[in-house]
Amino acid sequence: MDLTIVISGEAGQGLETTSFILGKSLFRMGYNVFTSKDYMSIIRGSLNFSTIRFSTGKLRAVADMIDILIALNAESVEVHKD
Repeated sequence: MDLTIVISGEAGQGLETTSFILGKSLFRMGYNVFTSKDYMSIIRGSLNFSTIRFSTGKLRAVADMIDILIALNAESVEVHKD
């Protein structure tokens, strides 16, 4: 199994906290976890996202494909729909 989750929304919506909790939970469940954040904007309201890839096998990088999108606003769906 190898899945990629993207959490996307506005700065200040708790993306960093959500990504940390989810990544740590997956690691504690025994998965190999690789996380990446886009450059987090310091301007509240601008779009940011975090990528969490987890697998039963070894990981060396994030993947381009998104298996699960957690969109915290409508703009996130538009940006990541492709």
